[in-house]
Amino acid sequence: MDGMTDRETEREYLQKMKTILLRRDGASSSSGPAQLLDHLYIGNKTDACNVSVLRRNKITHVLNCAATKDYSVELVDNPYDPETTGVHDYLEFEAFDNESYPILMHFREAKAFIDAALDQTIRLVKFERPIILCNEGFQKQLIQFARNHQLLHRKSKIGAI
Repeated sequence: MDGMTDRETEREYLQKMKTILLRRDGASSSSGPAQLLDHLYIGNKTDACNVSVLRRNKITHVLNCAATKDYSVELVDNPYDPETTGVHDYLEFEAFDNESYPILMHFREAKAFIDAALDQTIRLVKFERPIILCNEGFQKQLIQFARNHQLLHRKSKIGAI
């Protein structure tokens, strides 16, 4: 670590992450969500409420980690109308934007939401083209291979899921 303390290394790493996340080729904060991967966008509340952005980018799942609970309204599983927005699944949790907030406590739930989306995709492919994934062992190995080689996280020319 070139003589740096753990805290200095962490600070440097966080600064690099900020640089990557904030780099938007000169885009302003209101220019829409940033595409991180073929099938993954990060944006703000305005982006998540913009139906044309959701449809144009074929966004089908929204994970809202800045939700604020309003206990005066009836809870709904999905505040989006799938017919008009294209969003079929929604997960929210309250997370506060400060350095001391323990965001890690939400990672397991967020990962389960993302894994469920992957499982839905596999089921859809299997339904539309049953012969392609006819062997359950093959399916499991295919998923494991994709995860091991980070193929689920690369940009490609295939398009959004």
